[in-house]
Amino acid sequence: MFLSNGGIIENLGHPQGILFLEVALTENWLIFVTREAHTWPSWQPVGAILGVDIIATLFCVFGWLTGGAFEQTNPSDPATFSEGPTSIVTVIVVWGFSIGVIIFIATVYYLLSRITWLQNLGRASRSKEEMKMEQFLEQLFKLTVEREKDPQFENPRYVLKTRTEDFDADD
Repeated sequence: MFLSNGGIIENLGHPQGILFLEVALTENWLIFVTREAHTWPSWQPVGAILGVDIIATLFCVFGWLTGGAFEQTNPSDPATFSEGPTSIVTVIVVWGFSIGVIIFIATVYYLLSRITWLQNLGRASRSKEEMKMEQFLEQLFKLTVEREKDPQFENPRYVLKTRTEDFDADD
């Protein structure tokens, strides 16, 4: 898997940095796969994901936190690693691999979400009472308690109201 002087593509690179970059990129992008249709995260999470991806790339390129050089054991291991920095070609390949993994995961997620019997797999024996309870809880979730101050009364008044349409369920 490794070249004689370390690395995967060129003679630069430590496996810890390369694996860190691949895992960081792939797990960050999963938020885009698991979102419901026609919904995207706000700019703050997208900016945070972009920032983490840039930092993870810098960690890999410069070999930060890779633990230094690999110490040879007796008998010597043919895979010796460089001091930590990774070649830019390897980083580009890791980015491409991560994009391919996300495309594969998104395709599988899309295909599995189209299978109707999978959506009802654990719900085959649901009773009408359970369905009514689910509908009740769904309606209850749409309510909110608002505090109003009325000048006629000393104490504030609490009122049940429906949530606005721009409310995000993740907030």
